[in-house]
Amino acid sequence: MKQLPPQVQFSPVFSMLAFDYDKDGKDDLLLGGNIHNARIRFGNYDANYGVLLKGDGKGSFQYINQDKSGFHIIGDIRSMQLINNKILFGINGGQIKAFEHN
Repeated sequence: MKQLPPQVQFSPVFSMLAFDYDKDGKDDLLLGGNIHNARIRFGNYDANYGVLLKGDGKGSFQYINQDKSGFHIIGDIRSMQLINNKILFGINGGQIKAFEHN
């Protein structure tokens, strides 16, 4: 068991995709989530725009800033799928969004 970076705690996570984002031969993790229909008393949980964690191949992960990763997905992410270098995001109550991964 290893501790994840604190940025993982900023918003609930509902979807996770393991893939080699930086093509270094080690799996990285992309986390998606958010809740926009939370009770008014608590407000929205919407600080997750696609959290990228770089894997070291030994089970530890480092947060990659969103300015560097390029992810800025708005909405309640409930699913992610990598197809032909595109990441498709299933957004609860919204349209599918795509991110081109080179």
